[in-house]
Amino acid sequence: MADKSFYVKLADLVGAELSNFKVLLMTEVYQTNEDGRKVSSLGFFKDKSIAKAFAGIQIDANYYQTSPDFVLTNGLVGYVINNSVEPIKLFDDEEEMVKIREKILSKLSPEEQHILGIKK
Repeated sequence: MADKSFYVKLADLVGAELSNFKVLLMTEVYQTNEDGRKVSSLGFFKDKSIAKAFAGIQIDANYYQTSPDFVLTNGLVGYVINNSVEPIKLFDDEEEMVKIREKILSKLSPEEQHILGIKK
């Protein structure tokens, strides 16, 4: 059973227009501690592969994990569907994919980039 604060926050959504909202299966990227327990959420991606790549390029990447969650969203704001109605951060998959690509390419030497046919 959810605690009372869940129902108080849920009451804020009563009567709210939800016509532009839909439920999506999204992938959360979150940070863990040394014991593997979730410490904080970085945000949610529509594309699981981009979420995993984003987690993999973080400093101390071993402390970042991904997991699927159902999210009620209009594309700008989202809520995880569980016993909470806390707003979540939604990443723009395309924008983050460009940043991930740039970070990956920055690790390659000019020679490696030439071999791969990559032009900056």
